[in-house]
Amino acid sequence: WETVNGASCRLGRLDPATVDGAAEHACSVKCPHFGEPCEGADCFCDGARGVDTNIDLQAVCLPRERCELLCAEDVDCYSFEVDRLVPRCYFNAGEACTAPC
Repeated sequence: WETVNGASCRLGRLDPATVDGAAEHACSVKCPHFGEPCEGADCFCDGARGVDTNIDLQAVCLPRERCELLCAEDVDCYSFEVDRLVPRCYFNAGEACTAPC
């Protein structure tokens, strides 16, 4: 359980494939340990550092601003978590939220 905007919520991670515009930015998709790494200004594969892209399929390799925009535009995204050191985030769905007292 976590308190978000005064409400008590049980948060669950969202699969990037279910968040509009995030699927192609999943670290496991664009930054795999094997194969060709992504290139260009939209890469942000340093966000995959420390992530096992074969297991952690919910990590998204984007900077905070982009994660915030994608979450704000998706009705199922309740909140997001961001790494402080690298461009990586996770999207959360709010489940079983209760109104603040």
